[in-house]
Amino acid sequence: MVLEQTFPDGHKATLYIDPKTYLTYKTKSTAVNQMGVEVEQETFESDFKKVNGMTIAYSIIIFQDDEEFMKLTFTEVTFDSGLEDSLFKMSE
Repeated sequence: MVLEQTFPDGHKATLYIDPKTYLTYKTKSTAVNQMGVEVEQETFESDFKKVNGMTIAYSIIIFQDDEEFMKLTFTEVTFDSGLEDSLFKMSE
């Protein structure tokens, strides 16, 4: 299945969804790279695992203009681990 999303600023994202699992395995969109230039971006998600009833992609690879930009591999995902909200407060 393919779903196209249009944002208020006019940018679009195309989501590719597995019709059996309903999980998004690929997203195509535009992004602004580190140099401030708009690029085509593709994000691939895989190695899905259930964590506390939620399905999480443990592998995410992002390409910008057909070149690998970032690769994320999670070894553990934990929810509600007891971290204090103050750890996420922006310093002034």
